[in-house]
Amino acid sequence: MTDVQLRSWVGLFLIIAQFCLVGMVLVLWGYHRFLFEEMTTTVSILTPMFAIYTTSVVKHLISHKRETGEPATPVSSAFSFISLFFPCAFVAGLAAVIWLKSTGSAFADIEQFKTALGIVQTSFAVYLGLLINSLFDTKVQASRRR
Repeated sequence: MTDVQLRSWVGLFLIIAQFCLVGMVLVLWGYHRFLFEEMTTTVSILTPMFAIYTTSVVKHLISHKRETGEPATPVSSAFSFISLFFPCAFVAGLAAVIWLKSTGSAFADIEQFKTALGIVQTSFAVYLGLLINSLFDTKVQASRRR
């Protein structure tokens, strides 16, 4: 796999995942699995979690809007694996916590739920931050073009 392919997969996955998770919360609220206050709290926690990562992705896409043939560099299979694994595990963890809350089987109150969302986020924050910086750092990309 190349860095260009990996950047596309990871970037699009994170953008789509953000909207899917927020959509999941809204649908569950529509089915009365979340109170209005729980739904708004959940969305207000999820949005900044993803904004940290998707801002770099969108910034990179905007800065490369006119480029059609960005040079591709092969990356190791281990780097490809962790670049795909960590975002997928992050989103799966958040989806699991949201689903468990919606079924009423895991959290006694909203505070426990918020804590669980925070634990998932902090469990992956460092790894995702390093990966996103490596894949989407516009300073690195700009110096390659010179």
